[in-house]
Amino acid sequence: MARPEDHIKQDLQLAFVSAVVAQAGATLTPVEGGSDYGTDIYISDIEPDDGVFADTGPPVRCQLKASTNCIFHPNDENPTLVKFDMRVKDYNKLVSPKRSYIVFILFAMPKERNDWLTISRDFMSLRNCCYWTRLSGGKSDNKRSQRVCIPIDNVFDTSAVMQIFEEAAEYRPYD
Repeated sequence: MARPEDHIKQDLQLAFVSAVVAQAGATLTPVEGGSDYGTDIYISDIEPDDGVFADTGPPVRCQLKASTNCIFHPNDENPTLVKFDMRVKDYNKLVSPKRSYIVFILFAMPKERNDWLTISRDFMSLRNCCYWTRLSGGKSDNKRSQRVCIPIDNVFDTSAVMQIFEEAAEYRPYD
């Protein structure tokens, strides 16, 4: 079964993010051709309204990236940041002032492919972790890549999903 490794990484990240969003009680909708336009998925908050469950606000756009080349800073034993070198064209899509609220979710994976997924009768484990941030600032003038730094505490978990919905509800792009 030969398949590009990047496609396998993307699918594993989608599985990770889908599990977290489901556990948070929200929904996830993949975007066809998303990587070309800067949005890979939409996540939506779901709440009951008179006994019927419905979306409660606009969906949040998310750009996903899975990588085995993340840098943990200042060192691997006690890091405070996860650093990732993103292609400039992808970075500039995320910081465009014309964009609605968009979140970048980075799946920091082990270098060894055999360590990515573990399955037993008792559990399934995807390693290592997803981190999230909302990129801001101006477009990069770099030629190839822009380093993105995400606080190590920005783990993409169920509480992060709720925080993202709260921030998105308050987001005003032209204020």
